[in-house]
Amino acid sequence: WDNSVTLWDIAARQEIAILRGHTSTLHGVTFAPDGKLLASCSQDVTTLIWDLDLHQKNATLLGHTKSVLCVAFSPDSRTLATGSDDASVRLWHVQRRGESDILRGHTGLVAQAKFSPDGRTLATASFDHTVKIWEITTQREITTFEGHTRPVFSVAFSPEPRILASGSDGWGNEAPTEIKIWDLDSQREIATLAG
Repeated sequence: WDNSVTLWDIAARQEIAILRGHTSTLHGVTFAPDGKLLASCSQDVTTLIWDLDLHQKNATLLGHTKSVLCVAFSPDSRTLATGSDDASVRLWHVQRRGESDILRGHTGLVAQAKFSPDGRTLATASFDHTVKIWEITTQREITTFEGHTRPVFSVAFSPEPRILASGSDGWGNEAPTEIKIWDLDSQREIATLAG
């Protein structure tokens, strides 16, 4: 456990660089869509942004009070969303390092955050058994999807983006592991996939 990020050349099957800066377990990494930056988040309560040309730290983002569990870049690479064990989501302005907007509403840790393909909304999955949809420009909560009976670990937008999928875990067979499909226009559940 060296708390580092390793970059690999897939074609050559060789290590390109090792990025060191975190002091505890990493929970997530994500590339910016423009390919210039990489973000990593950790139990050490930090999110680090890395310059991929220089292979060095570009910025340290501080603000969460507990482990940072997920990171996601917006499609235009200008905004970075982070979710935390402190039940909050932060929207970081990548060019204005250190500045963020806070999205509050979940009552459990935020396990995953995903931007819609058009970058207008953000979906967040939480251990409070809910999925929330946020409007990026206003930082307003659009809706909360309820229906999972266990912690929600993951969310994914369809390409168009009118459909959202969310996945929960049935820990110890107490409840079924399931995926729920949501219609974002009507804000209703379309289907539950179990198995």
